[in-house]
Amino acid sequence: MSNTTEIFSSFVLIENITVSMIIIATGMFGLCSNGFAIVAVFQNVALRNSFGLLCFSRSVTNIGVLLIFLLWIAPMILL
Repeated sequence: MSNTTEIFSSFVLIENITVSMIIIATGMFGLCSNGFAIVAVFQNVALRNSFGLLCFSRSVTNIGVLLIFLLWIAPMILL
């Protein structure tokens, strides 16, 4: 009985580490992408209109959500 519990426990640990690494990789990619989008909106003269403002605000909120996933959700899965 104890052996089965140890195997299940190690499988869950490996699964949690894998899921956490996927969340971290996706979050880092998202932060970079949204950061580039913010820079592109500020540097491109054609995006200094309402559409550019919508893109900027969406990127800022996306960064907020990604930071929550990176700094709260991923460590919580590991613990």
